[in-house]
Amino acid sequence: MNVLAKVKTRNLVKKKLRAIPNHIKHTRGIHIQNLVLNSEVYSKAQSIAIYLNLPSEVPTQLIIQDSLVKGKTVYVPKVLDGENMKFVQVFSQDDIDSFPVNKWNISEPPDDDRPDLLNVRLLDLIIVPGLAFSLENESRLGRGKGYYDRYLHLIQTNFDKVPAIVSLAFSEQIIDALPIDSHDIPMDMIFHD
Repeated sequence: MNVLAKVKTRNLVKKKLRAIPNHIKHTRGIHIQNLVLNSEVYSKAQSIAIYLNLPSEVPTQLIIQDSLVKGKTVYVPKVLDGENMKFVQVFSQDDIDSFPVNKWNISEPPDDDRPDLLNVRLLDLIIVPGLAFSLENESRLGRGKGYYDRYLHLIQTNFDKVPAIVSLAFSEQIIDALPIDSHDIPMDMIFHD
């Protein structure tokens, strides 16, 4: 997919997402999270890496809270520099609530000695955000920085067992065809309303 087509798709989906009233987005977000919570891929997972959502994204709070209550190991992202990120372990909702907010207005773990997922190398499920998705080839289009694409490649090359890779989407984010580039990693599943 060429750069111009990606920009056009991103702008179209962003416009559709802005048109969803917050109370509707909240209700639909709960529904999508419940689809995950009732799925086999989630119930079997003992360790989960998951994004902390932007206001325009499907929320993840219910999944995180349920995971922590059930004793699952939970990892969330931390941006390291202009091009890379890592996933570090979180221990409670209070822990997450204490995180500072980064330049994208997302809560992010502080620089401390939390376990790093790349050192642990055990993960059953990773839930990644995206801006647009195609059910045709389970592909995703991110926000254009490539953080998750690079991280998914790290997982595939460094882990003995590759985790299930899933995304959450509002129906406005689903498009008929999303051409993929050679570096794109398809999702195993896209939970949507």
